[in-house]
Parts: sequence; C-alpha cells; structure tokens
Amino acid sequence: MDGGSTDHSVEVIKKYEKYIDYWVSEKDGGQTAAINAGFKKATGEWITFQNSDDVFAPNAFLNVAKGIKQNADADVFFGHLLMIDGDDLVFEHKKQIPFWNQAQVYEGMQVFNQCMIFKRDLLLKHGYFDENYKFAFDYEICTRWGSIPGIKFVLLDDFWGCFRQHELAKSSTIFTVGLTEHQQIKNHYSKQVPASFPESILYRIIKFRKLALFLLRGDLAYFLYRIRFNRTAKV
Repeated sequence: MDGGSTDHSVEVIKKYEKYIDYWVSEKDGGQTAAINAGFKKATGEWITFQNSDDVFAPNAFLNVAKGIKQNADADVFFGHLLMIDGDDLVFEHKKQIPFWNQAQVYEGMQVFNQCMIFKRDLLLKHGYFDENYKFAFDYEICTRWGSIPGIKFVLLDDFWGCFRQHELAKSSTIFTVGLTEHQQIKNHYSKQVPASFPESILYRIIKFRKLALFLLRGDLAYFLYRIRFNRTAKV
C-alpha cells in the first residue's frame, strides 16, 4: 500500500509486481488507514505488515511456520529485533521475553511490530488498527488483544525482524507524538488492567521479571551486552 509517494516506490513495486497479489499507489488517510486497507485485502489465516524502511530477517517465515506447527493454539507470534542503519548494518540487538499484559500497559510495548504475525480473525473479531493514532497504533492493538481473555501471545526465540533507524524515519521525526499517544493508551487500558501493586513497585517487578527470565533461559551474555550497550549509548 503506497500513499502516492514520489520517491520511486512505484518503480520498485513494479519491479517485483509478479510476486504481489495486490498493490495500489494513491493518496490515503495516513499510515494507519493504509495498513488497515491492506489488511482488508488479505485472505490468509495469518497476517503481518512491514513498514517501507523495515525488513524481515532471513528465515523469518520458516521460523514462523515451525512456530505455528508447534503452537496450534497461538494467536500472536513475536520475536527478537535487529536494529539496522541506512546501509543495512546491524548496530543493536533487542531480545524479548514472554508477553505479560501488565508490562505491556505500564512499561510499554512488549512486542516489536517488525517481527509480529497474528491471526486475521483477531482483526475481524476485535477490530482493526485504531486510525486515531498516527504512531502508537501497534501499541494500542497489542494492548487491546492482551486485555482480552483467551488471546495467546507466543514468543519465537529468534531474530526475525529488522527496524531501520535513520534521521528521516517516522520514529525520529514525530517522536513526541508517539509519547503523547502512548500515554493516552496507557491511561485508557490501565482502567481495564489495574496494577497489581503501586505503579512504582510494579515497574521494579517488571524489570526484575525481565532479568530473571533472561537468566533462567541462559541469556546472561545478552544481559551483559545490554548493560554495555546502554552505558555506551549514554556517553
């Protein structure tokens, strides 16, 4: 789905047109509306999306296929993320732990949309992306799903999505919009998902849970990597 861009996107699309079932290039209602329009054209049992700057890692769909075979009751699969620059060079690794909706509501996004795939039925039963949000629509829908009993998130323990960061990326240019939307969504869902403890204590529990789960699965090297990376980033 292309919003009538003039950056040669159409030429790229036409180059790979034989592999694409449907595409359109026209002015739309913004990113969220365009993604929803694409979802409504989809017909498969499982669905995903990727922004134009971001990519799936090699073997991503092979890993997802194995995950689906091994987890027949799953509704959402998600994985680990590689941060890449404009030249496709990896400059950061981000790993996830199993989904917990209190962490989703009170800490923030626990799922990277660049490595997420979900059943199309979730959209049909519980609604599409909320087009009131320009930035945090993925945070809203994952929080919405996490607040519905019975929806199962499954972590696939591999890197299968890449988020590209550069100065013209949306996450760089409208970051303050994202913060505002994030707070609005948190305020809304905190009424449905009340904190088990005072928020300051819950935040510490969320951090401790993350550390404990990394260590329990033998990820001490990654934990030390994050400490070194965060220290370097602050310098």
